[in-house]
Amino acid sequence: MKKLLLAMALLATGCGRPATQEECDEIIGRIAELEIREAASAAPAEVAKQVSETKQTFQAKSKRECVGRRITKRALGCVRNAKTAEEIVRVCLD
Repeated sequence: MKKLLLAMALLATGCGRPATQEECDEIIGRIAELEIREAASAAPAEVAKQVSETKQTFQAKSKRECVGRRITKRALGCVRNAKTAEEIVRVCLD
């Protein structure tokens, strides 16, 4: 889950507008989903369960380090369409 922490840190700069809690949850959830799918071929229900647990685990950190940071529509679109967690960190939020 190092990628989650890095993603939150990368939201620190740039144009755009302040990120909402929902957007931060979406970013965390998308990274978690992609990492879980990359790590193992889990059943969709198991992936959903692990994503939910990850969002809960990172919620306090997300409020401190993500909510209010600058985010653009382009970055959010990129997060939604990314094929890997690495792409989110290296391309979408860079």
